[in-house]
Amino acid sequence: MLNSFRFSPRFGTLRCEKIAIRRLVGFVLLFLSLILASCSESGQVDVELTVTPNTIARGQSLEVRLVSDTQLDSSSPDISIEPMDGFSFHGLQKIDAYTVTFQLSAGVTAPLGKRIVSLDAGKTQGIAEITITPAVPDTDSDTDSNTSVDSGNDTTSDGVDTSSDSAVLQPTVELRPESVFVGQTKTFSLFGTNTHFSASTEISFPEGAGLVVLSKEYLGVTSDGEQLSFELEASASATVGNIIGTVTSPVGDGMETAYFSIEIFPAPTLVLGPSSGVQGEDVTVSLHGFNTHFQAEAPATLVLIEPAAQGVSINLDSIYGITDMETTVFISDDAVPGAYTISATTQLDDEDEVVTAVFTVEEAAVVDTDTEDTDTENASSCNDFEVVPSALPIGTYAKGIRLEASGAVEWITYDKSVTLEGENEHMYLAGLDVVAESKCYASTNQDMSCSLNVGLQAVPGDYEIQVTSGGATYCGTLTIVADDIGDIEIPTDELPTYNSYSGTLDAETNVSDFYAFTVDPGTTAIFHAYSLDRTTMDPVLRLINEVGDDWFVFEDDETPLGIDARMVHYFAEGGSYFLEVGPKLSDNEGDYRLYTYLLTHGNTVLEAAGDNDSFATAQTIADPVGTVVHAAAETTIDMDYYYFETTTPVAIDVVARRLSWVEGAFTNTWITLYDDTETFVDEEGNFLETPSTADPRMFVTEPGNYYLTVEAEDETSGFYALNIRPLVVINEINNTVGTTNPWVELTGPIAYNLTGFELCTFDGDGNEIDAATPCVDLSDLTLNSSGYLALYADDFVSTSLMLPEGAGAVSLLYQGTVMDKVQYGTIGANALAEGTPAEVGTYRTIGRAAGVDSNNNKLDFVYMASPTPGLPNDRTFQSAIPLYGEPAL
Repeated sequence: MLNSFRFSPRFGTLRCEKIAIRRLVGFVLLFLSLILASCSESGQVDVELTVTPNTIARGQSLEVRLVSDTQLDSSSPDISIEPMDGFSFHGLQKIDAYTVTFQLSAGVTAPLGKRIVSLDAGKTQGIAEITITPAVPDTDSDTDSNTSVDSGNDTTSDGVDTSSDSAVLQPTVELRPESVFVGQTKTFSLFGTNTHFSASTEISFPEGAGLVVLSKEYLGVTSDGEQLSFELEASASATVGNIIGTVTSPVGDGMETAYFSIEIFPAPTLVLGPSSGVQGEDVTVSLHGFNTHFQAEAPATLVLIEPAAQGVSINLDSIYGITDMETTVFISDDAVPGAYTISATTQLDDEDEVVTAVFTVEEAAVVDTDTEDTDTENASSCNDFEVVPSALPIGTYAKGIRLEASGAVEWITYDKSVTLEGENEHMYLAGLDVVAESKCYASTNQDMSCSLNVGLQAVPGDYEIQVTSGGATYCGTLTIVADDIGDIEIPTDELPTYNSYSGTLDAETNVSDFYAFTVDPGTTAIFHAYSLDRTTMDPVLRLINEVGDDWFVFEDDETPLGIDARMVHYFAEGGSYFLEVGPKLSDNEGDYRLYTYLLTHGNTVLEAAGDNDSFATAQTIADPVGTVVHAAAETTIDMDYYYFETTTPVAIDVVARRLSWVEGAFTNTWITLYDDTETFVDEEGNFLETPSTADPRMFVTEPGNYYLTVEAEDETSGFYALNIRPLVVINEINNTVGTTNPWVELTGPIAYNLTGFELCTFDGDGNEIDAATPCVDLSDLTLNSSGYLALYADDFVSTSLMLPEGAGAVSLLYQGTVMDKVQYGTIGANALAEGTPAEVGTYRTIGRAAGVDSNNNKLDFVYMASPTPGLPNDRTFQSAIPLYGEPAL
């Protein structure tokens, strides 16, 4: 679908630049893709757990808390403890998205040492260590602590108490070193305190762990305690992770048991990309290590290729970190074809770490001068895999395609390059800035998944996708078909300040909708795509230039969370553009509604591009009184800094909405005020109103220069409007037809005295309603305990508050200076209005929407079906500020 609309100019020319994202080096992207691929294949996410407390004494029962660094998946997690000997637990419960607690008890004879606590929460899982320690001595005992106590336990023939919890007799063990690689044989030492190591001591590991004790030797007592040395073999199938070992020693007629932990790491390996080259070429090869410790400086990593002197040599160019290197392989014209071994040796403290991989040199192809039937042969050879689906229409966005192969195809997950014939800004896999190796994900050696974008200007026809992996190249054909975009009639009507459009996306027939529009330079607009089918449709937005070859702004969610997409953009240059509404995932389909807004009211300002996250980078708000700043609290750690100067007392309001499709959902915000020396002045959190909101309000009674910070709290995030207004403003006006006692409501600080304030009223001709006493003196009045005051006409001798039922105006003065004024209906040249008069005011009650003052009556005031004199307006009223993904009224 293609639609059209036109924007008119907005007030102001604030530039809102798109934040540029620095390109990452190819090896970092490769590394990330490996991690993502690993996660995708396993379906599990490993989390880092913190256990509190991490020790428990014999005979003790306590609450254990497991805290994850990542949100847990399941609402009903499971835990296990290995080994379970001497332990019991109950009362497992999930406290919040990151925390699990349970009650743990240790028996009085439980073996000492380390245990592994495993947490399984659906797709998230993690482990932590907890240690059993000796029983805590009874400090309330009347017995001398230096005197042994006969606890009634049996003793061995050697006179050793095998069950006493005396701190002197408790065995503890320590393993050095603490880890081993899979496939490695290594010597370890166990150091024991209060142990009874001997030649008869046994060391064992769980069955199936793949750890074999080849030999052991009792070395006697050393400065670190009793020492037991043993040689351990970790087989090629050894279990990766933390494994609990058991050490048992005979003591009299019994056995003394303790536990220790050993960590098993995967064997260090090396993957080359590419892993082959042809005679006569120089090949840049990435060396990606798994569990390696590459080093750029001494002790250095040495890279060699063998066999030598066969026309193949290397030059190490760069080391990017402990896992990535880059080297150039020089292959002479007469190099010997065949397999070569590239090795990387890193000098570690105790022994060298050596990893190897095979690099293959291939013979240069013989040039066939006979070109007859070449095209036919090439065409017939492009059948190594099928592209599913095999055809896509123009305008496809993020469509998932699969390259399905069979037979002799051997794609290597981490050694691949995927290219698309004719790939450019109109049609591309994944992204233009993504390296070829990361554009598609190989789930098996014969299947690969890709994401494809096909722009408006792509040329229909057949395109070849090639995959190079392991030195071989394979290909398949994808067909791009024309769409009916050019046949759809483009409406010519001009878009008003606010409008909405409805659309339906279908995964096969209508992948995206494209809206054509024109803007004048200096226009700031908001686009908001709202999903109506929230379980099947997750829309995204993309701005495209007139030609359709530059997709220059993209928004996924309502930064950074939520299903819907919202975009605020300043058009420094006018002209014609396209707006695409597409699906986030290729199979998303359903109904959506597109809202469009112009920021045309009051002193509108956007949060500055870049970081305004410190005093030094604070955004200056010029002419602050009446200014509305549109901004986003993107995360709970996103703190926005602003600087402003005021010569009069002011109030500061923050009106926020959570990044959620739930209507009326709030973001909890917190504001803090500092003076120009960066000294704390005041802070406000939730402003308790009736009805309650999460919007803070602060009053600044002293003129001066200030810094203000705005942040989200309670793990919320969302959009907010920051408004600086006069200290006291007009909040509500009632001139309903037939009203015998009209009223005007003011709002300001709690219990604030209105000495020096006057309220003046005007009729539909712009004349004072009471010519004799046009203004009411408010010096003897005070705002109520909520900061509101309704002024009724019958309470004053002057008739100036007898508001007309037609057009009229109200003006609030302080010591002769106008602080606020509201006009409803048409009065002459509208000289009494702030901005445009409030059209909804005639014969009705009007109130300030969302509590803000943008110096535009039409947009600041809305019709109130339920007047609230002396109380706050319902701040869930949709303000004319289109900040929250809500229609302006």
